[in-house]
Amino acid sequence: MKRLLSVFLIFVCMTVMLPLDFVSASELDITASAAIVVNAKTGHIIYSKNPTKRLPMASTTKIMTAILLLENANLGSEITT
Repeated sequence: MKRLLSVFLIFVCMTVMLPLDFVSASELDITASAAIVVNAKTGHIIYSKNPTKRLPMASTTKIMTAILLLENANLGSEITT
């Protein structure tokens, strides 16, 4: 039973980690005005849509900055961002 479970988990892990190179750009329904997907290990750009278009900072980036400050800064000190 343990062996069967191990084989199943290995299969699931392998299928989840497949590269996205087999997905064509025409199959993606990206509604954003710009997007990019990069392989973090190799730096290879898998998909891009208007990669050089200048856009304002995303709200999620601002939220992540606030979370990192709260986690790492002294809560008694004043921080300007």
